[in-house]
Formats: sequence, C-alpha cells, structure tokens
Amino acid sequence: MIHASCEDCIKAYLYGMRDPRVMWLELKDKLDTVNLCAGRTTLLRSFNQLRPTPNQWISTYITELLSCSKELAGSEQEVPKETFVSHLLTTLPKEFDSIIDIITHRSAAEQCTNRVIASLIEWESINQTRRTGTPQSTNSSTTIVTGSWHWMSVQGTQRQEGAKR
Repeated sequence: MIHASCEDCIKAYLYGMRDPRVMWLELKDKLDTVNLCAGRTTLLRSFNQLRPTPNQWISTYITELLSCSKELAGSEQEVPKETFVSHLLTTLPKEFDSIIDIITHRSAAEQCTNRVIASLIEWESINQTRRTGTPQSTNSSTTIVTGSWHWMSVQGTQRQEGAKR
C-alpha cells in the first residue's frame, strides 16, 4: 500500500522493502531532514529567478513557474497566489505590457491566477496569429494545470477542460 501511493522518485527509497514499519522509517530518514528544507529553499530561489527566455511560449514559462509552485505547496516556502501572479506579470518581456496593463486594471476577483494565465495565453495566441497568420500551436497542444482548473491551448484557442478538481 505504501509503495503504491508513492511517486517514482520516492519508490526508489523503498526498493525491495516489504515491512511497512521499515518503509516508514526509511522515508522519514530520507525525507524528513534539514536537506529537505534546503531543497525547498533552493526551489523557491529557482522560482524567484525564473524568467521567460526569448522566443519561449508563455505557456512553457507558466508551466515552469507552476511546477516550482506546486512542489512548494504545503511547505513553509509555499508561493502565495498573489506572489505567483506578481512574479509572472513582472517578469514578462515588454511585448506583454499592453495585456499586463489590462490585467492590472481589472478588479481583484479578475486577477486570480487562472484568469491571468488564461488572459496571457489568449493574448499571446491572438498576437501570434496576427504576426504570422497561424495560431501558436499547430502540431501539438499545451496543457497547463492551474490550481483547480485545467486549461488547454489548442491551435491558438483555449477551452476549459473538465470541472473543478
């Protein structure tokens, strides 16, 4: 049961073990350490230093930010939603200034993480289509999981997938 509930990277610590007590002790020994705190601090530092690279799709950058944020969730270094949105908006290149102005002048309720992300992806898709005549994504789809909503950008359009999780 313990083995089945762990992610692959954790299962490596439990390889060959059958006794649940021994498994828990091993997990405590490997994961409940000062190193774990240092790892989260390093991850938070990585989050704070993340910046979009030239010619990188905004969805790729957002996915990187969400990945760091998700790993920090529930810890002392958790990234609050307001901090996430602030970091995202303040690290975007100048070409996003017009949509950032629109977002920042919206009501607080409309500045939630999901709406900000959806607005940025939609804005980029529309502008990509204007510049090249083709949508952002022609051969693949970009899936972004934002909290309790699942957004998919397919050939330059978005749709909400599923319900709240």
